[in-house]
Amino acid sequence: MQSNEISQSNSIKKSTLRQRRFRQFLFHESELQPKAEQLETQLAPLYHVWQNGLASEPEIVARYIIEFLRVMRPHDFRGGLHYHRMAASPENLPSSVGEFAQKTFRSTPLSVNRALVLWAEGRSRLKLLDYVPDAMTILRLQAKGERIVTCFFKPHELTRLVEGKRDPLGFVMHDLVHADHFYGHSEWTMGQVDFYADTLRRLEGGEFDNLLKDDHLASRFTYVISDMNSHPEHLKQTLASILEGQKKRQQLNAGVELN
Repeated sequence: MQSNEISQSNSIKKSTLRQRRFRQFLFHESELQPKAEQLETQLAPLYHVWQNGLASEPEIVARYIIEFLRVMRPHDFRGGLHYHRMAASPENLPSSVGEFAQKTFRSTPLSVNRALVLWAEGRSRLKLLDYVPDAMTILRLQAKGERIVTCFFKPHELTRLVEGKRDPLGFVMHDLVHADHFYGHSEWTMGQVDFYADTLRRLEGGEFDNLLKDDHLASRFTYVISDMNSHPEHLKQTLASILEGQKKRQQLNAGVELN
């Protein structure tokens, strides 16, 4: 790895998590900790299934959500039918994904259901991980039209907030909502891939080196490249706003130095 790339990777911190269409916390640590043993019991076999390739990744994630909700809300985690046509043939989907194609679940936005169906039908390029990749990794993936979904399985991870911001289940849903925003509209997908590819090229060319020296601007930039899936024009406008902020700060600093 070149020194410039190392500097960029060190400057760009892991993405901050922002709330969009569901609550920041589905469960607080005080709710998770008494359920630690149950969560481990339900999810450990699922980890084994995933590691041994015994089920598809969208099926693993769908079952993860259901089992997590089953432990935390055993009496009311399932809702009714949602009447949104998400799959031409739900019966041909893996069983748990098929449930999301037809049913609602507690605290689960429909964008999560859509993302799981798109994934199972091969209409998105998602990859399951059990850790949070850094912002540069996410940018490089998005520049290729790919995204990550993270599920946590280790016992100590199941009762803690991820990066102090989301519970483990909320984090999984957060990733799936982003996937829906990335793949849900084909014209948005193409525009976002072009934006991220261009931003990566400019970043690796050193165009943003000075910007990344400013912690505030670097934080905003990190959010755009790793945790903001939106209409391509919105992405471009947000990045332009960050660069304009950099320009104003430079002008202000230059004025201070002259005085």
